[in-house]
Amino acid sequence: MTHSKSVITVGIEPGNRSSSVLAVLRGHGYQVVELLTSDGLFPALNRHPEAVILVYDSAGPSAIGQLLQASNPVIVLVDRSDFREYYDLMCAGAFDYFDLDSDPEWIENSVRCASAQVAAAA
Repeated sequence: MTHSKSVITVGIEPGNRSSSVLAVLRGHGYQVVELLTSDGLFPALNRHPEAVILVYDSAGPSAIGQLLQASNPVIVLVDRSDFREYYDLMCAGAFDYFDLDSDPEWIENSVRCASAQVAAAA
């Protein structure tokens, strides 16, 4: 099954603990579009309509809420997992949820599954 190889990241800054995930994604051939805030999300989605959105929770709750309104799968990265937050985000439509101590390969696997889902719906 083919899948999109585009990921739009929001809130992941160079040198941040979450930036190691970007290296893994690039190593697996993904085109990574980095946004520091959610402000440029919709123009980026116009250029990459099948992209998976990967958001670091430092972007803030309102930004995450805005991202969940997009029709694209959203994977949330957090500093420390919290079951209540996990439950709320998954009920709100997040595709997946990881803390930063998770193996970056697990996150890449989730991105691959989300990408395949987008491709199948297209």
